[in-house]
Amino acid sequence: MKKLIKRILKENEFDWLGDIDSQQALVNLRNNWSELMAQYILGNKEETDEETDEVFMTEVSEAKRTEIGEQLFYFLSAEGFDDVDLVNDKVILTVSSWYDFVELFEDCRDSYSICRGFAKELLNPNEGYFSDIYDTYGDWGDYVWGELNDKNKKIVIEEYVSKFIGYEMTDEDGDDFELTQEIYDEHKNDFDYMGDLIKNNDDLSDIKNDLANAYDYAYNSVISDELVDSATEPILDMFGKGEWTYTNITTPQGELKPITNLEFDITHMFWDFIKTYFTKFENMNDDREVEFQYNSFIETCGLLMYDGVFGDEFNPSYSDYPDDNKVISLFNSDTFQNAF
Repeated sequence: MKKLIKRILKENEFDWLGDIDSQQALVNLRNNWSELMAQYILGNKEETDEETDEVFMTEVSEAKRTEIGEQLFYFLSAEGFDDVDLVNDKVILTVSSWYDFVELFEDCRDSYSICRGFAKELLNPNEGYFSDIYDTYGDWGDYVWGELNDKNKKIVIEEYVSKFIGYEMTDEDGDDFELTQEIYDEHKNDFDYMGDLIKNNDDLSDIKNDLANAYDYAYNSVISDELVDSATEPILDMFGKGEWTYTNITTPQGELKPITNLEFDITHMFWDFIKTYFTKFENMNDDREVEFQYNSFIETCGLLMYDGVFGDEFNPSYSDYPDDNKVISLFNSDTFQNAF
């Protein structure tokens, strides 16, 4: 990193660089970047008349502003924020999880919008989010047995209902009868008949309940995933596609501890963000010695988004109804296999 900054400094030939080493260059950048930013944004710099000590402003040429802009880009991406670093000429934002973005959501109470409070539930990395929106028990015939494919219905009938041959049953009209082998053989391929039999008889309630729970789990799993996707969508739109990284660190006790982070390449937006901050949020005309209010890039984004000068705070909509095809697919695969 020091070699990179030193090379950039030499190429730009700043008048304060001289022959200092790379470490001193870093020190000068830390001490002078605010004034350099004022020169870049305002297009002028302070000069002092050597004879009269009078301070006056001179114009900074466009070529010089370009040089300063490049210099500031590299310096601020390398040292401007605790959660941003310069890696192989890319500006990388590193967070521990999606939860680090929750303060960018609007603090609202809108129906069917993911406001900050709901975002904290959805993106909590410690507990995770699982919906309990739907309970299908009362709609067993249509939304459980009705969504089970024929292959799985045959499994239920042949492997589980068949165990109740010889038991007293009640038909849909309320009449009692014995489930004989003959009746079973006659109706085992009649899925509507068998569905009603399972639904209306207490002896078969475990089958009914196990299937209902499997459907509920599939439904709520899909909607949970879709809600999380709705919450992360505006994050991806703004910061780009994130990439999970996995590393191990050694604790003082000599044990390996796994560390998981989420990294975003924000090179595409970083400089526009910097320029917006110093043109629309901080007033550089009043005080040329400005700085960022927070050491966190995400928190600083939140300031600008709250003021509406760098996009709006996140407030994505969501639906209570998941993709039916996904629910049916999950129900007939993983959750059905785990039902019994």
